[in-house]
Amino acid sequence: MQRGLIMAFAAALCACAPAPVRMPAAQASEVLNLFAAGRGPANFCSGEGLATLRGAVRAYGAEMHRAGVAWPAVPGVNSEADELSSADVSVIVAFAAGFVKANDFHGPVRDLVTQISLIPWPELRDLRAAAQVACAEVGE
Repeated sequence: MQRGLIMAFAAALCACAPAPVRMPAAQASEVLNLFAAGRGPANFCSGEGLATLRGAVRAYGAEMHRAGVAWPAVPGVNSEADELSSADVSVIVAFAAGFVKANDFHGPVRDLVTQISLIPWPELRDLRAAAQVACAEVGE
């Protein structure tokens, strides 16, 4: 029952979240680097911050996909994974925590994160629950 309530709450939050912000790839790169450094342009626990982060992932990922690069670098998926940047790691963690959605990614990375989303890993569920608690505490 508790799990059902949590899922309903998460669904309600997602339903009222603003759409990802549209931005050019250069701005997206800047946003992602600031996010990785812990100095993002908006609090990603807020609707505005989530929309900015998701928009940056979409814009930068689309540009990288057009250039033939799978982004972010993910170990075991692309050869670029040997050179993980702080932005790569931050975006992967943001996905794991539920801040970035599978449909924000492009190409083979989207396929991978979609598959990961379907695996009922308790650690992933716990990370997402912890992220929600942390955001609630930040908002207090």
